[in-house]
This record gives sequence, structure tokens and C-alpha cells, in this order.
Amino acid sequence: MPSTKNTHYFQDYRQKFFAFYKGIFNSDSNNNFIETLQDPTTQFSEFSKALGTILSNLPKIGFNDVHPLDLAILQRSEDSDDAIKIMADVRAYFQGT
Repeated sequence: MPSTKNTHYFQDYRQKFFAFYKGIFNSDSNNNFIETLQDPTTQFSEFSKALGTILSNLPKIGFNDVHPLDLAILQRSEDSDDAIKIMADVRAYFQGT
């Protein structure tokens, strides 16, 4: 792990950036999940309703404080994951310092 005085910020940002980059990189296999998530016109769509149902049920099985972007991590692992982790580390380091 890179040397930083803000370890908790680094870890939080790294997780967020990893999910974001993984979602963007795999957009062909996930129906553009990240883009759909960020599109304000999907607010009242079937996508939004399904997402709300999923997020509201996660605490029932012990997953608390899960944000929509966190779901991008659920995609299958790819050969690119190592490179995406490096990108997330670098971005998180500069975000948190």
C-alpha cells in the first residue's frame, strides 16, 4: 500500500475508484451499468426501481451501507483487474493526499 497519512481515505477512495473503473471497463458486459447509474433520466425507470429493491434488501442479509456504485465490483473477474487495481490505487492516492 502506498505511504499516506490518510489511510482510511485512501482505502475508501481505492474501493470507490476500483468499482467505477471496473464498471466502465466492462461496460459491454454489464449493459453500461455505470453510465445508466449516472444518467438522471433513469431516476424513475425500471432500472432505478430494481436498484432500489436490491439496495433495500441487502441489509436483510447483513450488507449495510452499500452504495449503487459498489455493485459494479460484483462483475466477474477479468484479466484486466490487476491493471484496474493499479489505476484505482494511483487515483485514490492523489485524491486522499
